[in-house]
Amino acid sequence: MKQNSTQDLLMLHLYNETTPAEKVVVAKELAQNESLQAEFQELQKTQRSLASDLKSPSLTSLRIIMEYSYKTERLQEI
Repeated sequence: MKQNSTQDLLMLHLYNETTPAEKVVVAKELAQNESLQAEFQELQKTQRSLASDLKSPSLTSLRIIMEYSYKTERLQEI
C-alpha cells in the first residue's frame, strides 16, 4: 500500500467509512504491521481527545444565528 492511501484508509476505518473490501485490507495491514498499529492507536487516541473536548454553542449564539438566518432568508425572497 502507498503511504497516502494507507493513511487515508486508516482515517476512513477510524470513522467506520470503509467499504467491506477496504476493511479487509486495513485489518490485514494492521495485523501485519506494528508501526501501522501504533499509528492507528494514535489516531484513536486523538479521536477520543477531540470528542471529549467538543463543546456545544450557547443558546444565545444559536438564537443570534437563527435570527440572522431568518432575516437573510427574507431578504433573498425580495
